Amino acid sequence: MVALVVLATAAGAGLPVAAEGDDVLGALRGGVWRALPGPPIPLRGDASAVWTGDELVVWGGRMGEEPAPYRGGRYDPSARTWSTTAAAPIAPRADGVVAWTGDEVLVWGGRRSDRSRAGATDGAAYDPFRDHWRTITRRSGPPRGARQQAGAWTGRELVVVSAVPASGGTTSVVWAHAYDPARDRWRTIGSHASGRHPDRLVRVDVVARGQRVDVWLSWEARPTGRGGVQERYRLNPGWRLAATAPGGQVTGLIAAGDRVAGLRGDQLCGPCSGGPLFASDPTLVLSGAGRDHRATGHDRWRALPRDDVVTDGGLLAWTGASIVRVSREARALGPTGERSRPGDAAAAELRTGIWIELPRAPQMGVGDVGLFWADDRLIMWGALGPTCTGREDVCPEGIALAGGIELAPPG
Repeated sequence: MVALVVLATAAGAGLPVAAEGDDVLGALRGGVWRALPGPPIPLRGDASAVWTGDELVVWGGRMGEEPAPYRGGRYDPSARTWSTTAAAPIAPRADGVVAWTGDEVLVWGGRRSDRSRAGATDGAAYDPFRDHWRTITRRSGPPRGARQQAGAWTGRELVVVSAVPASGGTTSVVWAHAYDPARDRWRTIGSHASGRHPDRLVRVDVVARGQRVDVWLSWEARPTGRGGVQERYRLNPGWRLAATAPGGQVTGLIAAGDRVAGLRGDQLCGPCSGGPLFASDPTLVLSGAGRDHRATGHDRWRALPRDDVVTDGGLLAWTGASIVRVSREARALGPTGERSRPGDAAAAELRTGIWIELPRAPQMGVGDVGLFWADDRLIMWGALGPTCTGREDVCPEGIALAGGIELAPPG
């Protein structure tokens, strides 16, 4: 018997909040992966995509080296249908910061081409109820020339963190700004000056748990794979140094209720092909339960039991009560000496910390792939093209992908 999963949505935040007695693991465990219907928009990677509570809205991205068209797509899983969005008033781009406010999809920044080193400094807001876009003011907003950008929605504001080269170009300045969509107004939170070279900044992560906003700056390792540095700061007000996870750098950071969840590995290699490289099995770690300390103290970090199903970094999603993890590719050896396969999936309810194996997902295509929790199912979106060949070791049940797949409960 599959238990009923009841989820509510945090007011204005678009984040799932689990009802008491949630049993999402049982529902997913008996589910089946299936391809999404073909979208009315061209396939793309590195798109801005977000779950609104009713639909998955996809905009932007790139098709090869060129940006995707001005129109995006909207997927309604309850009807298994796609529709298009109105044309956006800003130029197409990939890797934009995206957030759902409860009323609008906010898109800011991003890159207009692979040849552009600096990110865009404009944005737009999409109202899915009216199928209408509006431009976001640039006044007092993030600076030009950002090499890295990331953001998170707090429930009232979109916090955007932008890393730009300082004067002379050999050091970095990381700015934080907050956008209030109700007033169409930006405010400056502050800046952080770093003595590190801007080209060595691998990634910026921003995680918001209500008004608590954490920024993670990950600087690349030396060519030997050693020497990578990760810094964590608490925003609002200003920049305040906070403790990172002990025992390794953390990637794949997401908000998990009142906690921060991420994957802890031994090292982070910026120049390595394919992005982050882990020297050992990444372990899911949690922080944020209880009081947050200053730099002189330390957060209450804890590691979940080892997941023997997904042994690479993988993708993470939060259901409101459980962490779901899906393997993208095998990069780390498991405790048995075997590699996880692309698409291997598992989930753990935070209350128990016990991992349960989920049905294996068909392998996604190349490009940036997002994992979204959509009330009662998982949606993966972002393949540039189908890579399933029908071989059982590559694609279970021979499902050919056309831009996305979903794991839904049976029935």
